Amino acid sequence: MINKAKTKIEVYMLLITSVIFVFHLFSAQNNSEILAQTSFTPINQKVMTIFYDGISTSPIKDIDILTSEVKSDLEEASRFHGYNNSSARKEISFEIVEKHHVLGNTPQNNGKADYNEIIDMFNICQKVNDGTIDEIWVWADDNGNLGEASIAGPANRIFNINGSVIKREDCNKPVVIMGFNYEREAKEAVHDFGHRMERTIPKLVDGKSLFDVKQGDTWYEFDGNGYPSSCTPVTIKGMQVNSCNVNGLGYCGNVHFTPFSKIDYSGYLDTGESGLSDCENWNPQHSNPKIKIDCTKWNCNALGHLTWWFQNMPGRCSGISQLNGKSMPNWWWLFLKFDQPEPDWGCPAAQQPTPQPTPTPSLEEVCDGRDNTNNNIVDENLEDICYAGKH
Repeated sequence: MINKAKTKIEVYMLLITSVIFVFHLFSAQNNSEILAQTSFTPINQKVMTIFYDGISTSPIKDIDILTSEVKSDLEEASRFHGYNNSSARKEISFEIVEKHHVLGNTPQNNGKADYNEIIDMFNICQKVNDGTIDEIWVWADDNGNLGEASIAGPANRIFNINGSVIKREDCNKPVVIMGFNYEREAKEAVHDFGHRMERTIPKLVDGKSLFDVKQGDTWYEFDGNGYPSSCTPVTIKGMQVNSCNVNGLGYCGNVHFTPFSKIDYSGYLDTGESGLSDCENWNPQHSNPKIKIDCTKWNCNALGHLTWWFQNMPGRCSGISQLNGKSMPNWWWLFLKFDQPEPDWGCPAAQQPTPQPTPTPSLEEVCDGRDNTNNNIVDENLEDICYAGKH
């Protein structure tokens, strides 16, 4: 009698567990369908390119090919967790809308590129005001004296993004002017974009410059390394490198330092370094466990490291919360459109933190007529079964 009663209870509990599982499975599938059906339009950035064709000792590369590579690399880098999610979509899209080819080098002023002359020559402020262009990519050789990432616009709406800051009240909004060297490769241009991101997020999310962030600031909690005050030359595997006094907190690192490295520019060096990092499941609360990583995560090359680093940055509907409890903004929107309010992305429930499964009542709780959640009666018809099981 007792064994039969226990068998009935076990069957009953199996049915309860199955119903709960099917409910959660249906919910997950439904959320995935909502996500799949959600319109996902990349953030479009209209770009003017200017090629200053100067006298160079190095072979001049095809600027259109270099530009296409930079565009493709950055768009790929904007795929949140794209390294392990083949369905991750690109947050950004660069549209080359205007191209110029100038024989000779950039105009100069006191040993630097004269940005005011460049802006005037190509009527940039008017085109920005008209909405026909959003940013400028300038290609030159070593003699171009360009900043990696400069910005022009109204004085109260521009800040240092790792280059010149040009006050232009005739520009109704800020315009970024990237400076690239055509004697090098596309990966160096992506490196420049990395420094632009390093300057942008602390300013717009934390209200601080890159070098002023402290524990509790979003960028500090993302980087975890900071930039060193001193470095010492060392030799590793026959290579002359710099060993530096970075924080090494095991977060995501920055352009020059991986989450675990103390060697400057070691993202493309197989130095044998490794360490723990929570970057692949990052949030500023550091509530997720760290895993051991080394440079094989990005194939031990510079572009791979930058791509991996960018792909861990929150995009739309990341489900990540700031330390103040607010939703984390889309860093790619801030990167390209920081002077405009971020739109409502209509984030589906699939992007929100996964709710905890409903607890399954234990044998004792079933027979006591209550469950873990609300202490209500589970099923009054169990009374006879439970009575038989106890006698």
